[in-house]
Amino acid sequence: MKFKRVAVVSDIHANIHALKVFMDYLNARPEIEIVLNLGDFLQLGPNPTEVFDIVVEDKRFVNILGNNEIELIEEAGKDESLERIKHMEWTKNAIGEHRLKKLRDVPKSKAIDLYGKKFMMVHTVTEQYIDLKELEECEYVLMGHTHQQVFGSYWKERRIMNPGSIGHTPNGLVNFAVIEICGEMINFVFKNISYNKELLHNDLLKFNVPGAQRIIKHLITPGEL
Repeated sequence: MKFKRVAVVSDIHANIHALKVFMDYLNARPEIEIVLNLGDFLQLGPNPTEVFDIVVEDKRFVNILGNNEIELIEEAGKDESLERIKHMEWTKNAIGEHRLKKLRDVPKSKAIDLYGKKFMMVHTVTEQYIDLKELEECEYVLMGHTHQQVFGSYWKERRIMNPGSIGHTPNGLVNFAVIEICGEMINFVFKNISYNKELLHNDLLKFNVPGAQRIIKHLITPGEL
């Protein structure tokens, strides 16, 4: 009996250059037919339209919203900075109303059965977006948000796996995970691949992304923080 494989990604953050590296990995492995996307695929990066079209239109992707998508379709909090508000407006203008409409149809969490194993997809461990009855039937919680690759923590007595961040990790690293399932056996394998962070740097400046300098310091020149 062969292992079935599922890719898990999170926190792409509108970084098409990092996403393309993952897509090259995925397209070279036709045995991976499902990609679980844990949200925050928009905002912070310079390429929201390109990322949206891949993530939403590619039938291999199963998507949920992260806080960065939720704030695009709900009223912004009163404590948001002017820079953050400008970035949200820039992103909404970039993707257009027809994509925002599609975004509203994406769930905030999702329970999914894959090859006999049940997983709860959440962006972060908060009860307000989760059906707790569905959670009771799941063995594992798949969570993003922290940008850190982690397995083994517990939430609601369920094991948590975080694949890390595709597009918002310093030093040009793409983080994701592959789940291998074979009957009762299950493996969680973390992956790390480099991408050309200078392409991200150039796009942040080329497209006049609000908050670009802050993002550059965090992702491209972290030693200057």
